[in-house]
Amino acid sequence: MPRTTYTPSLPGLSTTDDLDTVINWGLGADSTAYLARMLTDPATHGIDLERTAVLYMATGSEWPETRLLVEEFMLPLLREHGVRFVQLARNGQLKADGFTVLDDSRHPERLFARGPWTLWDDLESVGTVPQQASTRKWSVNCTNLGTRSIRGPRFLLIRNSKSSCD
Repeated sequence: MPRTTYTPSLPGLSTTDDLDTVINWGLGADSTAYLARMLTDPATHGIDLERTAVLYMATGSEWPETRLLVEEFMLPLLREHGVRFVQLARNGQLKADGFTVLDDSRHPERLFARGPWTLWDDLESVGTVPQQASTRKWSVNCTNLGTRSIRGPRFLLIRNSKSSCD
């Protein structure tokens, strides 16, 4: 069987961007600690911050405290290191509805907490309620962008790669 090269289209990024690392930041403790470590000691991990982009998918369901902490601690760190920060949101329930780029900056000033389509919109559209106990399956499945690479760079994800949102 012949092998085919697949170049995925990531929202907010193009295949002509000069990137070798893309970090999908979910704002949780693990991905925030990972991002802080990469920003403060990139050489140890072989990362060129000039060729790195951080993606964040706004679900509309972040705790107010999370937004305040991100704006107080993490956005200044991103600005200090001039790392490209792309904030995205879904336009609707289906992947075909596309995405909105809420902000794309190397000097982000604020975290956009919501976009045109939120987690709550999705839950209401299918008649379910948020999971408050156990795992947060919607946000794991519907905010991930997959574990694919763009022209061979590292695509660093702290997420499951399956999506039930197609």
